Amino acid sequence: MVDTKAVSVRLPLDLLNELNSYATDKGMVRGGEANIGGAIISILREHFGKSDNVVKQKSDSIDIDAMVATAIKKQLADIDKLITTAINEQLTDIKERILEEHGAGVRGISMGYESLLDDVRKDINDLTVSLSKDMIAIDERLEALEATVSAKKPLLSVMREKVLAA
Repeated sequence: MVDTKAVSVRLPLDLLNELNSYATDKGMVRGGEANIGGAIISILREHFGKSDNVVKQKSDSIDIDAMVATAIKKQLADIDKLITTAINEQLTDIKERILEEHGAGVRGISMGYESLLDDVRKDINDLTVSLSKDMIAIDERLEALEATVSAKKPLLSVMREKVLAA
């Protein structure tokens, strides 16, 4: 008769080493070797409680498929990071070679850009000076208009008094 509750799993090497260390440290040795099964049960008991029923219930409720899926996703993410890093390193090498091979052309383009940028700066400066002159002229006209209005005010006051007196 086959026990349907028994579980057989392959453990990653790092986990196996940890279980070996745990079993050896706790004196769980059977036949001169660390008792991995005993270590697993001991850890489950420590985590979930002392009762065999609690351990059995909790271990039955552990979703191995979800744990495996999570581990696979993590490994895929790690692989993706490694691939991305390798691609970025290759792209950096390619960019450096292109810049080395076409450095003179790039410097020429850069110098042309700087020249164009200087021309634009000069045009902006000329425009700023022109606008400043226009603003000064507008201010002068405004002052002249204000003086004219101020000069006409007494005239308007005199005319108003004459109209009111009449």
